[in-house]
Amino acid sequence: MRNLRFGEGLRQKFHFDMPRRKQAWRWLLPILLVLLFLAILIWLPWQARQMEANERREQLIADTLWVEQTVRFQLGRDEASIRLIGSEISSGQLSRDKFVERATSLMRNNHELYRLVWLDAGDHSLASSLHTSMTLEDFSAPSRATAQHAREIRKPLYAPAAPPPKLPGPMLLDYHVPLFQGGHYIGSVVASFRGRYPR
Repeated sequence: MRNLRFGEGLRQKFHFDMPRRKQAWRWLLPILLVLLFLAILIWLPWQARQMEANERREQLIADTLWVEQTVRFQLGRDEASIRLIGSEISSGQLSRDKFVERATSLMRNNHELYRLVWLDAGDHSLASSLHTSMTLEDFSAPSRATAQHAREIRKPLYAPAAPPPKLPGPMLLDYHVPLFQGGHYIGSVVASFRGRYPR
């Protein structure tokens, strides 16, 4: 008897729960659809921003590579011109006056060049585009160390960028070309490329 009553009660409860569940799904489905729509509305602008940021990043990388290639090309041309001047000095074909003329012409066409100096074996200037007397001591400490290293390995070298001694700027990138005649060191040509003032 008790089992029959329990079964009837269960059946009645099940019949009452079914409409409630159907009504719950009727309300729950539109809410889920609205939430999905809102999620898509939030996700789409975020995705668009991500794609735009990626495009900007790729463009920045491409621009940076282009600038690097342009700088390398220009520096390569300047290096070739400076090495040519050095070889003409080593072969005795270039006088001091001619050096100043060539240096002035080179600087006129290449605004990144700050100065061009011809130093003798004792590291004193024989000629300069700035028309001032200089020694190797007028260059920064990293530049002096690079000059010594270039002389030892007998190859042109760039010094790390640094301001001249006791001055805040401009930042200079020195290119040292050691000169040899018959295996003996006879001096060097130093080209200084202008940088920015430190902030």
